[in-house]
Amino acid sequence: MKRFMSGIAIGAMVLGSVITFGVGVASAAATTSTIVLSGGKGVVPGSSATNPATITATTNAAGSVSFTLGGAAITGCTSVATTTVSPFVATCPWVPTVAGPAVLGATFVPTDAVNNTNATAAPFNVTINSTLVLSGGKGVVPGSSASNPATITATSSTGAGSVSFTLGGVAITGCTSVATTTVSPFVATCPWVPTVAGPAVLGATFVPTDTVNNINATAVPYNVTVAAPIQGVTAGPIYFTVDAVGTSNNCGIQSSFVVGDGIVFRVSANDADLGGVALTSANVSSATITVKGYATVVPLTYANHGGLGMWTGVLQTGTATGQYSPTGAIPYTITMQTIAVPAVTKKVSSIVRTRVKVGKKYVIRTHRVWKTVVVTPAVPGITGTFSPSGTMSALTLLAAPVTLK
Repeated sequence: MKRFMSGIAIGAMVLGSVITFGVGVASAAATTSTIVLSGGKGVVPGSSATNPATITATTNAAGSVSFTLGGAAITGCTSVATTTVSPFVATCPWVPTVAGPAVLGATFVPTDAVNNTNATAAPFNVTINSTLVLSGGKGVVPGSSASNPATITATSSTGAGSVSFTLGGVAITGCTSVATTTVSPFVATCPWVPTVAGPAVLGATFVPTDTVNNINATAVPYNVTVAAPIQGVTAGPIYFTVDAVGTSNNCGIQSSFVVGDGIVFRVSANDADLGGVALTSANVSSATITVKGYATVVPLTYANHGGLGMWTGVLQTGTATGQYSPTGAIPYTITMQTIAVPAVTKKVSSIVRTRVKVGKKYVIRTHRVWKTVVVTPAVPGITGTFSPSGTMSALTLLAAPVTLK
């Protein structure tokens, strides 16, 4: 018995009823896990549950990944299982809500924790782009021109690049690959000159200078209305149509104002000498408002207001220096100077026959003569004025109310 026990003791120690072997097989060292992030390129607004800025984590073993944004867990992206075969991939359908730089992170926990280690991804820096935003494009026809375009503005808040503008899906001449400003806000403009009044659909695409940290963007279709003159064309004599609204009255027509109000004059006019055509910036050289006893001349400008082409000017009332303050009827006069239209002429020819004596005989000789004839007479520039006289266009300025204590 002693001999048997000593034989067993060679390979083990006896501790009570448990035998612990002193000679064993050493286990292999665990593999160091790796995790690499990619993706995460989104736009705000634009990314959504159906169009996420998907983040992809690639590891060297199966397991689960938890994704973070700025160190905080991303909702719905905790303990996401990887695929079970190589390449081992887990994804997070991230929907960014704020444009600009973002730092993404992730941690990996292997399924086989004996043979693989946990791992943390290196911080992954991305830039969330904003969609390209269009504004402007309020033109009038006639009225818009190369010197007075319906400028379209494209703004990208996340980076410099170039913008190509379209009208109805077709490139606008001179507005392709327009460089943005190089500092925020990143703006590109297109000096569009519309030729047809009515609805128009504008578009634009953006290509960033830094294609590593920014992505291309397409603007949401931008609907505008190119204004036609509000008064149309009339065969009557030259006349003005005038009303006024307050700057704080949301375009509600009124005839009485209180000191401190801004009075917006809205004016339209037609010229019988030009066939009843509407007076616009295309055929008017000067348009102003003057008020008797008030030194400041208020300019009228022709533009698109809510889809209607009209002249507007603001008379600011108040007690500050340079503001109009006399109460009572406002003795204003609107004056417009039209642009002279040159005569249209053309050259015409006629055959002249002349009887001449050649020797003892007379012969008929012909020759062609040219002269200039007027097709359309010249129309000189004229000045038209309008002053209220017992009409709805008469305006009154009232004293500001006083609060009694």
